[in-house]
Amino acid sequence: MVTIRGKARKEGVAIAVAAVIDTQNGINGVSPHLLEEGLHALKQGLRPEDYPEAVVICDNMVMGVSLRIPGVSTIGIAAQADVDIPGINPDVPCVLGAENLLDSVSNGDIVIIDGNSGTVHIDPDPQTIMHYQQIETQRESVSKIFISSEHIPARTQAGEMVCVYAYIANEGEVDQALSEGADGLLMDLRGGSEDSNYYKAIMRAAPGKPLAFAVDFPCGELLKAAARYSGPGQVTVLFPMTQFENLFASIDPILADIEQDAEAANVDIGTIARGVERDAPVLTTTRCLTLDLRRSELVRQVDNDELQERAGAWLRGREPEDVLLLIGKHVDSLELLVRAGARSIAVLPDKVSFAKYAIRCIGDEQ
Repeated sequence: MVTIRGKARKEGVAIAVAAVIDTQNGINGVSPHLLEEGLHALKQGLRPEDYPEAVVICDNMVMGVSLRIPGVSTIGIAAQADVDIPGINPDVPCVLGAENLLDSVSNGDIVIIDGNSGTVHIDPDPQTIMHYQQIETQRESVSKIFISSEHIPARTQAGEMVCVYAYIANEGEVDQALSEGADGLLMDLRGGSEDSNYYKAIMRAAPGKPLAFAVDFPCGELLKAAARYSGPGQVTVLFPMTQFENLFASIDPILADIEQDAEAANVDIGTIARGVERDAPVLTTTRCLTLDLRRSELVRQVDNDELQERAGAWLRGREPEDVLLLIGKHVDSLELLVRAGARSIAVLPDKVSFAKYAIRCIGDEQ
């Protein structure tokens, strides 16, 4: 990561790919790939708010404010020259006087423009990206400033942290899940279809949080959204175990089309299966495993030794955080599962804060 300090001209933060514009070449120097994306957006008749986004890197502010890339939304401007023209007012975050900027940025680099402090971060690391995403989320919505106890990660009395996901069955539950303090989101899209706007909205609503999408269809738009709007490893795509081989094979040409492999697209691949009594799968070829226990009799019985035994078998040979147990409303089974080694649990949105409280009480004999 390279950080260049300049002068803040317009407050705010912008994170996107760089589009380099200079006096000599104008928009002709912009990446052909970005230009192609812009033309594609125009041909599709997309609304301006759905255009691909870019931050403009330019030699002076006049160029950045006056030139527009067809079909591309400019969400930030950084200028190498420190010349300020009072009559020109950028409407996006803007930094002036970033020395050696044009020599430091290439088209397609991820760039963060911090119009609050007057800094430009080039090729930022994932932690820096997530930090700025969280800052912007908090600034835009007071309700998303997570300061109450339910938004603190849940740890047992012995200090073992458990990640509590909210199981989302429809879009209307997202805000509730976040306000309840969900550490991550598990979206069940099986039986549905692709919706790129939904993916984009989720990734922007929950910056830095782990997101798992259960799908039973090829998910090209999801992969593209993850490449653009999520951090590395933030998104997991879960295919049904019975359809895994066919669906996984179907995403190979999609990954090739966006010229990235699964890691570069910020996506982990996993499976989701029903965990019904002793028929629940124990081994699978994928790293990430989600077991849907909502209909299992095991989680409906408190103080069930068999549940603890089976949970230990599901977790055996895996990293605990790679096994997500979906229990829905059956939070009474939490203690047994956590004592068996579970470190990722998914509950209904309205059960999240209660689940975190229950986890914090594990080991407290009082």
